[in-house]
Amino acid sequence: MAIWGIVAFTTVSVLSNITEFKAFGNKTDEIVQGDNITLSCTTTVGEPLPIIQMRKGITVLNSSTASSISPTTLLYSFERISKDASGTYSCQVNTDGFTPTRNLQLDVKYPPEIDRSVKTEQVGCLGRLISITCEASGDPEPDVNLIGPGGIGLPIKGFVLKEFGTYRCEAFSRLGNDSRNITVSQATAKPKEPSFSEECTFTKLTWQKSSDKSVKYTLQVREEGSSGAWGDIITSIDTTYSPSTNETLSKNKDYEFRVVATNCVGSTENKACIVKGQTSGERSSDSSNAGVIAGSVIAVLVVILIIVIVAVYCRKRKRGTGVIHIVH
Repeated sequence: MAIWGIVAFTTVSVLSNITEFKAFGNKTDEIVQGDNITLSCTTTVGEPLPIIQMRKGITVLNSSTASSISPTTLLYSFERISKDASGTYSCQVNTDGFTPTRNLQLDVKYPPEIDRSVKTEQVGCLGRLISITCEASGDPEPDVNLIGPGGIGLPIKGFVLKEFGTYRCEAFSRLGNDSRNITVSQATAKPKEPSFSEECTFTKLTWQKSSDKSVKYTLQVREEGSSGAWGDIITSIDTTYSPSTNETLSKNKDYEFRVVATNCVGSTENKACIVKGQTSGERSSDSSNAGVIAGSVIAVLVVILIIVIVAVYCRKRKRGTGVIHIVH
């Protein structure tokens, strides 16, 4: 006689978790550019087999299937790590939809680097103000100095040029140093046209900056259509101005603006740009609005006057009313 039975199998999930996510390989407590660094993420066992992923942002750096028998460690190595590797990294383990995640922040220190904005050649005029770009980046932030031909430190924001020659931009920190030479020579040409770089508005005017750091800019104005002389508004090394801050200019008028760039060789002016004031429609609208408001005020005053007159009249009538007695 045969005996049949039913055997039921139950699947038990074992959820994997992250026990450690770290970086190692650095010689000290900080990570410095050039170090060989390894990221390590360790997870517990899991069933069904978990998937481990290491990411930076949305980029997957490494991925593996975890073990169901013993803890699993996922590695990712940087050979001579660079400053660009700084950022937030994440390790995630996925067991049947359960996805614990752990983050790790890497801050890669690096020695000073002179910025690309620092040019190796520049022109100027003796006795004129000059500004030599001297900038650098680094972590920790470096000290930056500008050294003249005679070995004397100079202000980076600007100084009066007394001699041509080689100037040096230096940057240094506890991690190292960097420098770049800048050759300053005599300006031999007038500045290029300082074209307006954006749409001209009453709020903001912007024009292109010359590579000659000795150039000064004079912003001039006159009413549109006028054949009269241009009037100077301001002279400076700045390349932006807001006409709305000038109380002598009316927002209801149309103006022409131009910029004159000047160095020791000569001057160059740009093509004028026109800034329109309020349109005639806006002006008539303003006038209409003013008329409506004035008319409303007058109407209210007339109504008040009528009410006062009626009140006075009624009061007089009331005083003159009484009982008349006739005596025979």
